[in-house]
Amino acid sequence: MKTRLLILSCLLLALNGVYSQNLKHQFEIHSTSVEGETYPIEVVLPDEYDSTLLYPVLYFTDWWFSSETGPQFYNRMRLAEAIEPIIIVGIGTEGDMNDWVLERTRDLTPTHLPERDIPD
Repeated sequence: MKTRLLILSCLLLALNGVYSQNLKHQFEIHSTSVEGETYPIEVVLPDEYDSTLLYPVLYFTDWWFSSETGPQFYNRMRLAEAIEPIIIVGIGTEGDMNDWVLERTRDLTPTHLPERDIPD
């Protein structure tokens, strides 16, 4: 039984490599709100991408954290024909886990509420 599980695991890993040849484009966006901040962007196109067609887009704001698992999950869903082709846009951060936590907190935490929006 263990041998069968090992063989099945190896096959699944091999299939992931075969079906994960997505086209990836990487570039950076420089922040206009935070001086000196640069966000790495990765656009992952489906294998069957056709520039004449429109595709739904899935945005990952935590690309640093999900850059491996997001495309792998998508590829498995496509292999099972459980999802249509989509474009994935990953918005990342530079650095390690601590940098990711600090930048995510800075970017996604409200820091100013206008007086008129605060209920009495």
